Amino acid sequence: MPRITLEVQEQAPENGENPGGGAGGNLNPGGGGGGGSVGGPGATNAMTKRWIDINWTYTEPAPEGACTGFEVAVFAGTDINDANAILAVPIEYIDDPAERRHLLLLELRTQIQLRAAVRACYSAFRSSWTNADATATFTPDYEQRQTDQGTLTLPDGTIMQWFRSGQLTGQQDHVIPWPKPFPTECYCVSVTTEEVSANAGNDSWIVLRSKTKTSVTVYKQSARNESNNMPLRANIVGWGR
Repeated sequence: MPRITLEVQEQAPENGENPGGGAGGNLNPGGGGGGGSVGGPGATNAMTKRWIDINWTYTEPAPEGACTGFEVAVFAGTDINDANAILAVPIEYIDDPAERRHLLLLELRTQIQLRAAVRACYSAFRSSWTNADATATFTPDYEQRQTDQGTLTLPDGTIMQWFRSGQLTGQQDHVIPWPKPFPTECYCVSVTTEEVSANAGNDSWIVLRSKTKTSVTVYKQSARNESNNMPLRANIVGWGR
């Protein structure tokens, strides 16, 4: 029987790049009851793309050379033979008996537990399906990004990122680096003021001075001198490429 490992990558590579190992968590069943986990951080209602990387081992019984390939299934459920199992994609046939890996790009809108199954194909019959012993969690971006810092690449290539600054004091400029520099440019920034303590923002505010692909410069301003040292935080959202 084939032995299977399953991996879900956090983000699809761009420009047709081969994802290789990927950033998602590996599920390596190992023995009969093996386990694993999928980790990593990850806001649109659009379909989210993830690479599904399925690897298996298979030793063909004698006489060797009769295997014509493999069928691979990715599904939601506990058993591919269960009538309630839902295929994530149509079952795919791999017409190379030496192949031991199948990579596919999956697009889904909701979080789902995925399982893979593989069976060997012969000219006159198919082997029984072998299920991976563990599942991989496919989580759309909008469920992964409910945090106070993150990035999101939109379908048109626009990069959006957001974060909260540390405490800002004094009536002066503050240069704040982006958590992840924009590759080419930052063309729009929105800055809002957040109080650190009660009433600290009553007569103080933060304004945007300038922006680059690597940092944002903001100015903390106060209406009264005694408010200069009242700490504030900046909530910053930027768009760029």
